[in-house]
Amino acid sequence: MVHIQDIFKSMDIEGKINYSELNHKQKRALRNIIECKTEVMGFNTDICECCGHTEIHYNSCK
Repeated sequence: MVHIQDIFKSMDIEGKINYSELNHKQKRALRNIIECKTEVMGFNTDICECCGHTEIHYNSCK
């Protein structure tokens, strides 16, 4: 399944987004969608007390 985030990321990488045509709110929304649930937004770590297994959960853009 393709998500809107994937589409925006590929468009950004390919240089198909003209940021000069967007207003401040549009730029911020687009950047938030692209960076949502990535290391850029920060993360929380859960560590199992029994086995020490670690899971990283990236923060969302809300």
